[in-house]
Amino acid sequence: MCRTTRSVARWQHTPRGTFSIPEVNRYFRVGASPRAAQAMILAGKVHALLDGRFHVSTQDIQHVLLPAMRHRVVLNFEAEAEGMTPDTVLTKIVQNVPTQV
Repeated sequence: MCRTTRSVARWQHTPRGTFSIPEVNRYFRVGASPRAAQAMILAGKVHALLDGRFHVSTQDIQHVLLPAMRHRVVLNFEAEAEGMTPDTVLTKIVQNVPTQV
């Protein structure tokens, strides 16, 4: 199963143009590491396999983002003072990332 999961193709989507996500600099004291990206890709592959597909879609990554990231980020005082949670900030970020090629 591990070998099959790792052989699932991931998309080669790179958003065109530049985009800025103000929540990243405003609310995070510590961000996620490169291992977080690896975890999201691997979890996205598993999600695609469980859905009967051999390719990862943007929706697969969005589905596994919160479980893979919520414990890997640390919010700053401003975010905590505003009552933000990692899930709230991560959801705002996902909504701002372009998904169309």
